[in-house]
Amino acid sequence: MNTNGSCGVPPQQSDRPAGNEIHREVQELNSDAFNIRTDIDAAMGEATAAKLSVLFVHVSWAPMNRQRDLFLRFAAVCKNKYPGVICFRYIDFTDVSGDYPQLFSLPGWAELRQQRGGDALIHGYGELVWMDHGDVVHVERPLNYKDETELIAKTDSLFSMSIGTQQTG
Repeated sequence: MNTNGSCGVPPQQSDRPAGNEIHREVQELNSDAFNIRTDIDAAMGEATAAKLSVLFVHVSWAPMNRQRDLFLRFAAVCKNKYPGVICFRYIDFTDVSGDYPQLFSLPGWAELRQQRGGDALIHGYGELVWMDHGDVVHVERPLNYKDETELIAKTDSLFSMSIGTQQTG
């Protein structure tokens, strides 16, 4: 069974053709860990099954070039720094209606939203969702960071306890 990638579960391929340039660019960068995913349920299943994961929330109706490039650089450096430890998924939520139910139903989502005064966590800015053992621990826009080094520092702070146990056994 092929479990290539950081999630430790077999990669799922979408039956939806990569019809636009963004899909093609992302797919050329690497294998399953960087493919833009249109099968949201399968991608979410992979991410929640992983011990640690970071999701990129893509929507085609918003400008995403800078966010996408930053996420891909961040994921590449993290995969080098922590091989096989963090699952990265770039998920296309363009066709989702009803306020992202796949995200809203995740453990920790409602609590995080409540901590932020009930404000929505997703606004179409290519938000990143950090998950630890299937629980959402943080949601933020990648453009709040100047480069991948800052994103890695944030990830280190969010996942410090889990990363340490992953690397030591």
